[in-house]
Amino acid sequence: GIKNPVGSKIPYTVLPLGKGDVPFERYFDALQEIGYCGWMAIEREWGNAPDEDIKEAVDFLTQYI
Repeated sequence: GIKNPVGSKIPYTVLPLGKGDVPFERYFDALQEIGYCGWMAIEREWGNAPDEDIKEAVDFLTQYI
């Protein structure tokens, strides 16, 4: 997710999946409504611990799939 830090000169902060303000429940509801059953990809190029972030992302996504 992307979050705009208050008072920051940086326009955004890249956050691990599920840590921002993205309404994932609505996204997955929409995918279910159209019958999507294809692939999902987790991409993590930022942060100090991408392996841990990807594991957390998998754990986060599991609640929706």
